[in-house]
Amino acid sequence: MLYRYSLTSEEHVRAETGYLAKVSIDKQRHIMIDPQLNAYVVEVDRSPRLLTQLPAVKPNRWQINGEWLYYTAHKENTALLHRVNIDTGKAEHKELAKNRFRLNFDLSHSESKLAVVKSRLADSDLVEVRR
Repeated sequence: MLYRYSLTSEEHVRAETGYLAKVSIDKQRHIMIDPQLNAYVVEVDRSPRLLTQLPAVKPNRWQINGEWLYYTAHKENTALLHRVNIDTGKAEHKELAKNRFRLNFDLSHSESKLAVVKSRLADSDLVEVRR
């Protein structure tokens, strides 16, 4: 269930039921994530359209950039960055690294820079940040 907070009344108001997350693409379209981690494109006066199923809905594991939904996932011991076109459903992926434990990322609006977390030791919270 999603809530919004009213600054004027200082109350929580129920906004959506049956969804874990909602991100606006524009005034007419939103990405909605349900409890089964399915990502839907929801447009005004249309039925929701299934886009993909995410492996997780944790912060910095998925984001919308332009006409693409980006998310990270593991395939065996390889970390992958996936993207799905919001309009066409076209899916693509690129390998990020082998043996990557953390999958958090941030992509610049121009899609020219990608920040990722790289663990330095398996049992450590030390991380390395590179440009």
